[in-house]
Amino acid sequence: MRARTWVLSVGAGVAMLAATLHADVVAVQDPLFSRPLVSLEQVASPFLYGTGWTTAGPASSYVEIAQGVFANVGAIVWQNPPANDPRHIDNLVADESIALADLPTSGTFNLPYEAAASLAAETGHEFSQVLTSTFEAGKVYSLSVGVGHNYGSPQQVPAANAKLRLVLYYLDANDQRQVVAETGVFNDSAAGLTYSHMKDFSATSSLLMASDTAVGKPIGILLATDGPAGGYFNMSNVRVSAVPEPAMMGVVGGGLCLMLARRRTRGGVSA
Repeated sequence: MRARTWVLSVGAGVAMLAATLHADVVAVQDPLFSRPLVSLEQVASPFLYGTGWTTAGPASSYVEIAQGVFANVGAIVWQNPPANDPRHIDNLVADESIALADLPTSGTFNLPYEAAASLAAETGHEFSQVLTSTFEAGKVYSLSVGVGHNYGSPQQVPAANAKLRLVLYYLDANDQRQVVAETGVFNDSAAGLTYSHMKDFSATSSLLMASDTAVGKPIGILLATDGPAGGYFNMSNVRVSAVPEPAMMGVVGGGLCLMLARRRTRGGVSA
């Protein structure tokens, strides 16, 4: 019995490892919100071009700042302050593609360059992006985002019932968003958001079948707020992954179990 238990345990572990190794990383443009480059002196609303992200919201406006036209003052990007600054976030992922030569000659910049985005909690503010990759049948899709809340006075922190929506979607024939996966992150004790550390949250789809209307459509990402006015949610490190059909991983794992069992039995160790 010990041999059989050992074989099953090893097979299950190998199957889990296979599932992890076979997860496909789906490319997201500017996943770290490091474009455009923003100095410590700037807080800039992002481009509607060049970053992949578009924005919308009730506080929309157009302002000329440094590198171009920025839009929607309720959706901003900013550089992580140094560690001795109370606004510093301790686990932002650095954009290693940015070199000293890339930085403008004016302003204060940190290397490695770390950035984050913020969305006003008032309903309607959003970042969205449509990827070049499409939804495929036989896969489960997951959107993961690091989330926190703004630093400062209570007026700068979202209410407990304010929600950040993390959504994977596609556009139908009428250009309407259709949800494939969604989760809501509230600024309550259950979520445990802080201003100094990003916490991962994920929205995961069901297994897509060939008959699903999402299949073949470009993958859309939506980060949007739903709540009363006041405060900001912080975000960074946007990731999308696609995992093949879990049942197929089970078949692989089961086959490995049988192979191992046969080998051990031939070697003289029985159940």
